[in-house]
Amino acid sequence: MACRIERADLRAWLHEPMPVMLVVYDAVADVAYWLYVQEYLQHLSRFRPDQGSADVTLRIPRVNVVNLTALRQFARCRDRLLDQMKGLRHSHEE
Repeated sequence: MACRIERADLRAWLHEPMPVMLVVYDAVADVAYWLYVQEYLQHLSRFRPDQGSADVTLRIPRVNVVNLTALRQFARCRDRLLDQMKGLRHSHEE
């Protein structure tokens, strides 16, 4: 499944600290598909956030159906990132 997204939105999503899951609903088939945006963009060797057309086509695998298994996977992604952030300290001092 293909989905056109504005490049400006992708730039913003790349700076999000939490996982961004794009969900696209196919009303005819009554099914929703998902894409882990930051991970997807990291694997696109030719993607440049600040270069190119205003829109970017993302390819969402049809196996990425939103269901209970997917929701659990989303939570695991979030939890892994939170674990990585433990010990992170914000400070204006060097």
